Amino acid sequence: MKNIVIVFILFMGSNLLYGQDDFTLYNMNLIPQASYVNPAIMPNDQIFIGFPVLGNINLGISNTGFSYNDLFKATSSSDVTTQIITKLPKNNYFNFKTNVDLISFGYRSKKMYFYFSATEKVSMQFRYPTDFLKFAWFGNGDLLGQTLNFNFGLEAIHYRNYGLLASRQINNKLLVGARFSYLYGMENIHTALSDISLLTDENTYALTAKSNIEINTSGLSQIDIAKSPYTTYHLGKKNRGFGLDLGGEYKLTNYLTLTASVVNLGYIKWNDDIKNYKSQNPNASYTFDGVNLNQVFSDSAAGIDNTLKGLQDSILNKFKIVENYQPYKTTLPPKIFVGGILKISKNIKASLLIQSYFFDGKPKLAASGGFTASPLEWVDLGLTYSAFKGNYKNVGLAISLWPGGSNLHLITDNILGAIKYKDAKNLNVRFGFSLVYGKYFLNDDMDGDLVADDIDKCPRQAGKQELGGCPDRDGDLIIDSEDDCPGEFGTKAMNGCPDRDGDRVIDRYDDCPDVSGEVQFKGCPDRDHDGIKDSEDKCPTDAGTTELKGCPDKDGDGVGDSDDLCPDVPGTRNNRGCPVDTDGDGIADINDKCPDVMGEKNNGGCPDTDSDGDGVNDKDDLCPLTSGELSNNGCPNLNDADKSIAYEAQINLKFKDNTSEIIPTSYSSLEALATWMITSKANLVLKAHTSNEESESINLALSKERSEAVKKFLVAKNVNPTKVTTEFYGSSNPVGDNNTPDGREKNNRVEFVIAFK
Repeated sequence: MKNIVIVFILFMGSNLLYGQDDFTLYNMNLIPQASYVNPAIMPNDQIFIGFPVLGNINLGISNTGFSYNDLFKATSSSDVTTQIITKLPKNNYFNFKTNVDLISFGYRSKKMYFYFSATEKVSMQFRYPTDFLKFAWFGNGDLLGQTLNFNFGLEAIHYRNYGLLASRQINNKLLVGARFSYLYGMENIHTALSDISLLTDENTYALTAKSNIEINTSGLSQIDIAKSPYTTYHLGKKNRGFGLDLGGEYKLTNYLTLTASVVNLGYIKWNDDIKNYKSQNPNASYTFDGVNLNQVFSDSAAGIDNTLKGLQDSILNKFKIVENYQPYKTTLPPKIFVGGILKISKNIKASLLIQSYFFDGKPKLAASGGFTASPLEWVDLGLTYSAFKGNYKNVGLAISLWPGGSNLHLITDNILGAIKYKDAKNLNVRFGFSLVYGKYFLNDDMDGDLVADDIDKCPRQAGKQELGGCPDRDGDLIIDSEDDCPGEFGTKAMNGCPDRDGDRVIDRYDDCPDVSGEVQFKGCPDRDHDGIKDSEDKCPTDAGTTELKGCPDKDGDGVGDSDDLCPDVPGTRNNRGCPVDTDGDGIADINDKCPDVMGEKNNGGCPDTDSDGDGVNDKDDLCPLTSGELSNNGCPNLNDADKSIAYEAQINLKFKDNTSEIIPTSYSSLEALATWMITSKANLVLKAHTSNEESESINLALSKERSEAVKKFLVAKNVNPTKVTTEFYGSSNPVGDNNTPDGREKNNRVEFVIAFK
């Protein structure tokens, strides 16, 4: 008896493996029915009509157990134990499906494809645990003290799918598609919960069972179609739902296309002819200790009947499985496809595909590789190899013929399963016959650039796929017809012409092609932006005027700053940019030691006179109105103490770098000088000088500020301001070498000169 039970359960799917299928169909994208696995697929045919019923017939069965020969070639029960049952996973699956198109037709324009179908679908997924197989085959002798799992599951459904597909070519790279379906449910068995276990006590051998189940059914009491009114069965049921399939194709390169799809998304709400079976006591358990043989055999037939009835009543009362009539909802098991197609030549393609099918809320993965070829205009062939858990012997084959105005195809994912069915675990077969009219010749490629003519923007010139099939000789991704320089690599900003320095002047017209410049100067630079290009600008880094060929003239006197002795004061060209000669002696005021008195050039602009008669000409006499000594520049001699006071103040005077701020270490010497000058009849001349580290205008200003800073200090110490005179010379009278630090320090000085009037 035990052998009969186990053989029956296993043989239901002994030739099959869990339902991974449609690998070969996925690659046959010229067949209209390929859109069932990827809605983005757009066949060549302008119009197709599936022959009623024969337009598409699909049958698939599988089992994760073992094949017919796995079971019946075993020579003894020990062989079965070792080779089969002990190697099975915890749960095993039997799968069956059949799909038949009642009607189907499609229409294609250049960019769009529409497909309508009404498909009858029947499928069943049955889960059976290995623990039950062990118990049924071997009994419980070796399973004492072990909790066995009997969680059977059954998902069976019969429904009709009314689907409308629309796919669109977005551009020459991307295709997208979607199918929207109305689902009409007919029959269903749905295992929502199955938790059944059995434990054999290792001491008393008592059997303890636990059960918690929930099973929903619809339409089973009306399943006799012959006795049901046609309209009631086919149109009048209240089981309705909706479905969605999505897909896409993207041409990554001229040769590689990526594909992806998600199909069988959807649900059905079951409202008609409902029966639910649910445990009302989910935590209940029942222990069977055996039967009293004296009671059984006391009255042969009656004793057995009473004993079995009592046992049945006890079990039903314990588990309390109740029947009710509540509507419920089931979802379709979705499939996911992800793959790539490599175009080897015009008529040969290679493919790689990964599929995931969901059952029991878990993904079941599989992979496939294959080739498709079109050896003749009216023949398409496909070959695949697929592998998934437990089976690695699946060779698929597809034959599609296109005799005038029709298509006939036969596809299987396991040709060996059809030939050697006793050794196979998986079988999926698809057959179809359709009428077709008109073609969009997607495979035509007159220029041989692997871009189909119907999407090739330049169908008679070989080009690149990313440019719509148009040529690009210089490889700058700008098609030759829109490229102003088709033979030179360029940029889009310059319409395909090169611009090495990026100044928006193409190289052929750029007089300075390696240096960024200005458009108005044919690409040559104007660094100071004064409107004069550098090659013609005498001062290319300082903005200037056209009259001075690009050099600056701050005071606007027509003398460039670099040549202007007075760059901040307007002057004349004859005076090198300095003001006029006031006394008219031919010496500019800026250089005239006596600017208000006409003098001689050899006397620095002063007259050759000696007003105080001390033998020192007025131009050199520091005391021109007071007779003095030649050795003291025309001033009276001072005693050593007086000289020392002025000398100490001079040598101790220091300023902060490049400023007129006196450093505090200078204060004591200046204070001593101020005390002496308050009582002395002598006057003081402060002659300030600088080095040449800055421009002359800055040097003059700094020397002026420093002399006035010393005067201000002395006046603050009560020295009469009329006794102090300031003079400033900038860098015009150096006493040291301006090229050395020591020389520059000597030139930055204020001379203290004692004078008498």
